[in-house]
Amino acid sequence: MRQALLAALILSGSASAQNEEVSEALQQAMVASSDLAAVSSASSDPVVLDAALRAQQALSAAALAVRGAPPYRPLPIMDSVTYRAFIKDLQRSRTTAERMVLIGRAAYQHLILVDQLMEFLNLFSFSDERIRVATTVYYHLADPENFGRVYSALNFETDRRKLALLVAGEGHFALTQ
Repeated sequence: MRQALLAALILSGSASAQNEEVSEALQQAMVASSDLAAVSSASSDPVVLDAALRAQQALSAAALAVRGAPPYRPLPIMDSVTYRAFIKDLQRSRTTAERMVLIGRAAYQHLILVDQLMEFLNLFSFSDERIRVATTVYYHLADPENFGRVYSALNFETDRRKLALLVAGEGHFALTQ
């Protein structure tokens, strides 16, 4: 069984142009899984052996899927033409919910600059809405080192603290649910 696993590793590794760290991690996991299956084969408990074999097969299938996937490509930064069209769509939106859907979709498809985020924030009147927009976009920023400027869009210190806590991870799930 171990020889078949190593042959699969060699074949899948040679066909892959994936990131070297990912390939190395997968290879180490496959060897560990194979070792587990081999040790489990000495067990008199058929449930242990079956579980180890299923784990090894699942990891093997996952490794093949990862190695067969196209290489990761980072999202593009929202270009000026797309950005202008996006701002017009935001301005035409009548409700906060519509705007949030558009912003979420844009953040899923593009990296956003802090300058662009600052303009988004100007389209919202209430601090809670601005905080929600900022936290939605935070993990999709092309220049997160400039995020400190976003705090100036909030009028009250309590709102700035709330935003800081949310982007630090505390309370993020409560806001997005």
